[in-house]
Amino acid sequence: MTFNNQEWIPAKDFRYYDHKVERVAFAHSFGAEIPDPAEREKAWKSEEPIEKYPDDLPAEEVKKRDEEKQRKA
Repeated sequence: MTFNNQEWIPAKDFRYYDHKVERVAFAHSFGAEIPDPAEREKAWKSEEPIEKYPDDLPAEEVKKRDEEKQRKA
């Protein structure tokens, strides 16, 4: 099978151990409201802060918040 006239060579499969998806988003419309391409690229490359939970937060509450984030994503 070829893709874009590139030949695929069979190789070993690999999997990430204990991975966690932080964010999934479509990039084709990112920054449509930003007219300047340089500002759009700067916004794309900037990192969003990861929410830190308080240490005394129960595990059920953490799980509930994580599920809410996944539902919104």
